[in-house]
Amino acid sequence: MAEDIRQLRDLLDAGDVEGARSLVAELEIRWPEPERVRHYAHVLVPPTVRMRGDIKARPLNKEWEWLRQHAHEYPGCWLAVLHDQLVVADPDGMVVRAKAREVRGDERPLIYYQPDLAEHR
Repeated sequence: MAEDIRQLRDLLDAGDVEGARSLVAELEIRWPEPERVRHYAHVLVPPTVRMRGDIKARPLNKEWEWLRQHAHEYPGCWLAVLHDQLVVADPDGMVVRAKAREVRGDERPLIYYQPDLAEHR
């Protein structure tokens, strides 16, 4: 089991979440009792998205259009966009979320990560 857990950690360290999910499914069959296997099985479950019926979502057409036209100008950055305006861009997502919370009014900026495609070549 130790070797299986090491392999699982290696997949996670490499960022291969889907590979880790496949492996942990096999480990659950092979090792159903150990707490460590159950823990990894729990944390690797794909997220569930639910819409709240009491909150009306506003159209994000302007934000997506701005991103389509300009996001490439900010490789490796988190972006906060409200309507057709960039609120903040920074490589640190915590900085962007903090600035986005400072925006006055009822509407919140859309937060988006623009990958640096040059890093993946």
